Amino acid sequence: MSIVANQEEFEDSAKALVDFLSDLELVLDDVASDPGGLIPDSLRADLQQAWEQVRPLFDPAREVVEVIPATAALQGAGLTGHQLKFKLGGAYRAKEQHDAFRAPGSLRRFLGWADNILGSLPIPREIKEPIEDYTSAVELAAEDSAQSVMLRRPFSDVPV
Repeated sequence: MSIVANQEEFEDSAKALVDFLSDLELVLDDVASDPGGLIPDSLRADLQQAWEQVRPLFDPAREVVEVIPATAALQGAGLTGHQLKFKLGGAYRAKEQHDAFRAPGSLRRFLGWADNILGSLPIPREIKEPIEDYTSAVELAAEDSAQSVMLRRPFSDVPV
């Protein structure tokens, strides 16, 4: 593979990651704006206030990813080539399910993939950690919501 091909791969990877961050922001904004059925009622107000603190970090996160030098930083983080395609493929498959069903389980799956990608992003901690922590907290809240739905189901509805 030539240096030009590597340069193009890094640029394509950076663009795909910027797009992913935008999609993640849209999903999290949707959940904060309308958490119905996805997040327990008792957490909704705090979820929305926390989102107001975290949302402004997405622009600097995208800006940093856009200018990541074409070095081994993305490659070393598993964010190029087939590794990135696998991670984004899993994330977008889960996002499609979430878009179709808007259920706690599909949200958890999408955010689980997002956590994996966010954890590998070579961006400054002060930008990455609040986004990553908020995403993980929303994932846990969705899990809590899913479990409370299961507990409310009549026993006869539980598949064997």
